[in-house]
Amino acid sequence: MKLILRILAGLAVLVIGFFLLGVFADPKFEGEISETINAPVDKVYQHLLNLEAIPKYRPEVTEVVLEGKTAKGYPIWKEGTDMGGYIHFEMLERAQNSRVQIQMKESSFGMKGIWDYKLNAEGNKTKITISETSEISSIPIRSIFSLVGKDANLKKEIEILKTVFP
Repeated sequence: MKLILRILAGLAVLVIGFFLLGVFADPKFEGEISETINAPVDKVYQHLLNLEAIPKYRPEVTEVVLEGKTAKGYPIWKEGTDMGGYIHFEMLERAQNSRVQIQMKESSFGMKGIWDYKLNAEGNKTKITISETSEISSIPIRSIFSLVGKDANLKKEIEILKTVFP
């Protein structure tokens, strides 16, 4: 019986610690990552614009639904996730072969932010710099990002690009 109580007490401490981590973690994040991608700048740029292909290289995204266009004519879309959630995005800016900026306007997991992709040709390769300014309102999600690293989204974007363009 004492063993069960110790196990339960240990689990309670872990759960409380997990939530306290989220309570005290800064909800805001600003970061940047750069990498050279093994593809010409026009191919990387087209990849960033190809919204319908997102589920092919992001297994957690089950669908992409185009919902309309902004006043500038840029896409507005919704991504469905494998956990039954959703993310609403809007493209804010784009410049041919040099920049794409998107905004996560709302998500079912309490995150929003802006991601800015800047592309520079380096011969037949592309140097990409991705900057993120985000905020997480959900305490459990904030805890998770505190554990895995607040720059996890940036690292994932680079990982995807390196997979698409080996």
